[in-house]
Amino acid sequence: MNTALIWDLDGTLIDSYPVIVKSLLALCNEVGFFCTHTKIEYLVKSKSVSAFLVLLSQECGLDFAALKKRYSAISRQNDNQISLLPYAAEVLAKLSVRGASHFIYTHRGSSSLPIMERLGIGGYFRELVTSENGFPRKPDPAALFYLMEKYSFSPATSYYIGDRDLDIACGKRANLQTVLLAGIHTTAQADVIIDGLDELLRLF
Repeated sequence: MNTALIWDLDGTLIDSYPVIVKSLLALCNEVGFFCTHTKIEYLVKSKSVSAFLVLLSQECGLDFAALKKRYSAISRQNDNQISLLPYAAEVLAKLSVRGASHFIYTHRGSSSLPIMERLGIGGYFRELVTSENGFPRKPDPAALFYLMEKYSFSPATSYYIGDRDLDIACGKRANLQTVLLAGIHTTAQADVIIDGLDELLRLF
């Protein structure tokens, strides 16, 4: 197999949304802003954490950068509660044996690798591209073009795998094949739509 698999992280390989929502709720409580669990979850899954922080900044008249820094601090305290999604480790291992090359492109920052290493999947990836690399945010495809150029991917045999419409839009803009791990907040028309990661073992 001469296939490059570029993975999103949150909600795709790791079950982090409960921790993300819990951390954002704690931040809202700190700044005196009422928001329901349901609304936070919807905004995070349909858009991004940054989109919610922009909303919070506007509603409370607080500095976005300061809110993001405080959210990151709260989130780091809860990172040990993050677990792998079902079949994540098995799929990575089996597809690696079959010859696939794995990469990460995520909006998560410096916490990405420590979480992955704690969960035992860090060693499967040739490179991680996180927010620390400074690329424009999804759906801008600059980070994907960077990986494609560096590792000489063929778009015909390269896939971006994610759980949000944002991920699919990013992959399509890079002319990659796209795989959507479907959820209640996703409507994107990906090349392949799966309900669980184990389905990838039949695809590759």
